[in-house]
Amino acid sequence: MFISSRSSSSISRTTWSKTSLRAWNLADQLSRASLSIVNNIAEGAGKFSKGDKRRYYLSAAGSSTESAAMLDVCLRRRLITDDVHRRGKQQLDRIVAMLVALAKSLQG
Repeated sequence: MFISSRSSSSISRTTWSKTSLRAWNLADQLSRASLSIVNNIAEGAGKFSKGDKRRYYLSAAGSSTESAAMLDVCLRRRLITDDVHRRGKQQLDRIVAMLVALAKSLQG
């Protein structure tokens, strides 16, 4: 579906067309946003105070909505199929719902 940043690092950006470079940039942004979800959940799980945990879980929810927005852009630019978009959005909707519920449970 997307070219990972590692596999593309050996390819000179000057050889890419504008369309390919834009697709690579979107893939890179989506990759960073989705990695941020995982990192914030992990970091929140390692915190001891409820406030700290909550802050990281809400940040992960924000990264989830950013990832969903990136899927919308990819669909509009016809970089992904309707099915991939639908499944990705459903999964991200569930993740956001779980993170918001978790954050609410930690409210002081």
